[in-house]
Amino acid sequence: MHISHVELRNFRRLAATRIDFAARTTLFVGANNSGKTSAMTALRMFLAKKGNFCLNDLPVSLWRRIDEIGKKLEITPDTESIETDWRSILPSLDVWVRFETNELHRVSHLLPTLDWSGEPIGVRLQLEPTSNDDFHKRYREARKASANTIVAAKAAADEERKGSEEYTVSLWPASMCEFLERRLGSNFSVKAYLLDPALIAPPQNGVAKPQEVPTCLGSCLGSVPASSHPPLPGVGSRIVTSSILHPPSSILHPPTAASPSPIQVRMGGARWIQ
Repeated sequence: MHISHVELRNFRRLAATRIDFAARTTLFVGANNSGKTSAMTALRMFLAKKGNFCLNDLPVSLWRRIDEIGKKLEITPDTESIETDWRSILPSLDVWVRFETNELHRVSHLLPTLDWSGEPIGVRLQLEPTSNDDFHKRYREARKASANTIVAAKAAADEERKGSEEYTVSLWPASMCEFLERRLGSNFSVKAYLLDPALIAPPQNGVAKPQEVPTCLGSCLGSVPASSHPPLPGVGSRIVTSSILHPPSSILHPPTAASPSPIQVRMGGARWIQ
């Protein structure tokens, strides 16, 4: 088994990035703040640690769209559901793996057709609401509680001050982004979707082109909690490990907790060094 490449989308400053892996060793080389650490963090969070994502893992450029979803929810009656395009906003990782013929028994449930002839098998790991309806309900309830408290506080202040001065108060959550700062981990999870190898597209001008996954996808493989079996056998904590490597200068100047250190990640025989 060999991971041929991955496509990472909407993780921090990495909008659409493809990483091709050599058979043995792959190096990440780039200037500071070019995304090396973010890429390795995403690989660990999706494939190894299954860590909780936070608001800061979402691109800042998309926060306005997130708040617009919140505003739309607030003006929509509770009895109505709305379509929200979370998949175009939230992080995802497409993992493409090549298997040998003697390993087919491990991935038979992932073969796109019975005519499979050795193409890489792809799975999208997508962060999305665990339940759209439940998540929307919790957000609406939090916003209503906040608004009702503000109205009551203003009424009490106006009565006491007799309108002599304006009274302002702000309570959590004032927006969808504020709500996700505290509640993203409890409302979102990673789900897996089977991809079509016939739709693999090369990057254009250095920008990855992940395939579109239909909204009503019949090949959803379900949620991927840390305790479950991974959708791609062997792609998980057993194949992804990381450790901190200190540079030679640390012999004379030991690093402090605040100082940056190189990161080494091994995956299926490949290695990355920052």
